Amino acid sequence: MKNKSQKVAFFLLTLSIISTNILAQCFLKTSTQYNPANKITAQINNTYDSKLNLIERKLNGANIYQSQAFLEYDSDNTLITTAFKNGDKTLKTTNSVSNPQTNKDTKTNAKGEKSTEEIVSNGNTSIKTSKDAQGKTSRVETSILENGKLIKKEITNAQNQIVSRETFTYTENNKIRTSTNFDALLDQSIRTENTYNSDNQIIKSETSNNSVIQSSVNYTYQNSKLARKETLNAKAELVHYQTFEYSKNIRTESNFYAGVLHSKIITTFDNKNNPVELRVFNEKQNLIQKTVNIYICK
Repeated sequence: MKNKSQKVAFFLLTLSIISTNILAQCFLKTSTQYNPANKITAQINNTYDSKLNLIERKLNGANIYQSQAFLEYDSDNTLITTAFKNGDKTLKTTNSVSNPQTNKDTKTNAKGEKSTEEIVSNGNTSIKTSKDAQGKTSRVETSILENGKLIKKEITNAQNQIVSRETFTYTENNKIRTSTNFDALLDQSIRTENTYNSDNQIIKSETSNNSVIQSSVNYTYQNSKLARKETLNAKAELVHYQTFEYSKNIRTESNFYAGVLHSKIITTFDNKNNPVELRVFNEKQNLIQKTVNIYICK
């Protein structure tokens, strides 16, 4: 049960970070998770410089992995050094030295082993070549853009064999219409096809594996807000659904499996639409955890 709670902790803390990244001019300062007894179980602390560049991130809490990240930038606000630490031990250090001519990055891990990444761009095509300490190519990643959007990314190994390939198509409103992920190791191709309504909101997402439908998700809206989300299996049977209710700055998300309430998440937003508090309830609607976020906004 503890492991499950820890996973939820990491999920909500990560969710907080992701949410912050998409909100204009606001940056997550702290994200603190509490148990039902109102004791802190996990916390993220972010420190920024005067230009609001993230320079330090700490993740700590009771009985969970604890870590720190330190970031350094040059005068142009370009990230040049990142160090990850667990206590006094450096887990990984990345030193990037960029040259406008070659766009070459040199990286050094915790064991002192060096590797390089060389990026060559030609119009809409970018090729990133990774080499080991002996200068041998270990991986090549080729990305192709069209109208500024990624349409293909292919990765090959040292033997020039395809490891994976991703392809994307888009709607006229720049929404992803289809995404296909080919995994050579598993010899499978996962394809997701999205359908949108006239308001450019997704109403259906269908996923198939080697052309065989595996699942689909249906979205229903009310007053332009998501009201219900249904997940169906390969037989088009309802497996899971979520309902969403709104009241001023509060959103209530209820999760059901086999028609039975499984959990409920109540999110409170500030006047900039940042999620400042997330409360999670179990199937008996008892509070099992709470996350409180604090932001720095311009």
